[in-house]
Amino acid sequence: TAKKMSFRIHTIPHVLILAMARTCCVWATNCTVPSWSPGTTVKLKLSYADSSGLTADAAAQRTLEIYYTSAAEVTGVAPVPLAIYLHGGGWRRGSSDDITFDIIPLDFRLYGISIASISYRLSQHATFPAQIDDAVAAVSWLREHAAEHHVDPERFILYGTSAGAQLATLLGAAHSNASSVGRVAAVIDFFGPADLRGDPNRDMASMLGCATTACPEKAAVASPITHVDAADPPLLGIYGTSDPNVDWRQGESFIAAARAAGADATFMKVDGAIHDFGSVMDARRAFELTPEDGAAPANQTEVILKWLQRRGLLLGCEEFLRKLPPMAAATSLPPPAAANSSQPPAAANSARCSGFASACLVLASFQLAINFF
Repeated sequence: TAKKMSFRIHTIPHVLILAMARTCCVWATNCTVPSWSPGTTVKLKLSYADSSGLTADAAAQRTLEIYYTSAAEVTGVAPVPLAIYLHGGGWRRGSSDDITFDIIPLDFRLYGISIASISYRLSQHATFPAQIDDAVAAVSWLREHAAEHHVDPERFILYGTSAGAQLATLLGAAHSNASSVGRVAAVIDFFGPADLRGDPNRDMASMLGCATTACPEKAAVASPITHVDAADPPLLGIYGTSDPNVDWRQGESFIAAARAAGADATFMKVDGAIHDFGSVMDARRAFELTPEDGAAPANQTEVILKWLQRRGLLLGCEEFLRKLPPMAAATSLPPPAAANSSQPPAAANSARCSGFASACLVLASFQLAINFF
């Protein structure tokens, strides 16, 4: 009886400490995700499709690169989300290498998300639908090799700029069926053309293999706006009001059409931003969200992170602590906000809370051990 009484007495602080840890975890998750950093692992020029019969140049364009987050390199962490990037360039320029500078305005690795950057056949080597076929093949390859690269195939976040955004939104809308090998969990559209019908743009004509007015059916098939329905993955469209290439009103109409079809779609208009990733991500610019997505975020990066978090696409503090050995979580890397002022200020609070909660868990484990001696 005395031993049982002693166990109950010792258990009280153990339960209290665990409660403190859990409370802090919940608070951190409501702020933002724990802080991580770019990992040490990079996989370059991985072929994602059989390119037999293609020219050497075309075959070289069917490759991808993977940039790990440090969260994917810590023993015990669950598979991490994967942000899949499709480059811009009018379907005739660019490659997966573009991520080396497009990662600067928004580095998903700082938030526990690995990045895959995809090259696809350019219009001088193949016309539509080769580009979207390559994007689907790349996503399918990543799903098949998810375990090898420690990523969660149910948390694929597809994003692109300009022409890459057209492919991203087209893939998201046209391959939303649960059985599709190209399905993704969310799409982020950075100033992508959504309606190619009747557009006189010469790059579009090169990609299609015909002027949009000469082949309206093909232009319609290549237009993301013609494929929207309620089954589409969550969509976030981000456009600048001073974009000379893709009018922000086209993006607004696209998001409105998706919402009217029953999809989860959000539009962000960035004041004064041009047709440039760094411009729309410039934290000094004002922006508007339609519909408003909770409390007003501090900057564009925070908009994206909160948008993803509310849709279950980020690993939060509580999930990390459940997967990590306690000391590994307690020694989280410094918050990225210290190095990049455009990052959400709440990241620092989350990192501190992650360490505090981990310390609580260590103390609770120590207290529990005492109960048995």
